[in-house]
Amino acid sequence: MSSSVANIRIEPVDVFWREYESECFDFTNATASGLGGKYVTLTSGAGVAHYAWFDENNTDTDPAPGGTEIEVDYAASALPAAIATAFAAAVGAITGFDATADGAVVTVVRTA
Repeated sequence: MSSSVANIRIEPVDVFWREYESECFDFTNATASGLGGKYVTLTSGAGVAHYAWFDENNTDTDPAPGGTEIEVDYAASALPAAIATAFAAAVGAITGFDATADGAVVTVVRTA
């Protein structure tokens, strides 16, 4: 049995596969005063170390553990979802990371 198809054109293409890693951060039990001055570390796909630190009402001190700083500003009255949104915005603004907040949970995807 044989078959044929007309008008088919096959061309070579370059394909690039990317490897993505993601982490979830749950702020459900976070309190504004409990996070001030604390930090989490993140590493970009290029191997660059970052740290996101929490600054309540611009009153906390950068812990400077080493790496590129990401400051997360939030109000003293912030509820967990607001803290999560501030974290997602700060991290998502950095090249090599995408971050989305869903309520009090943030998913960070390393894109580069």
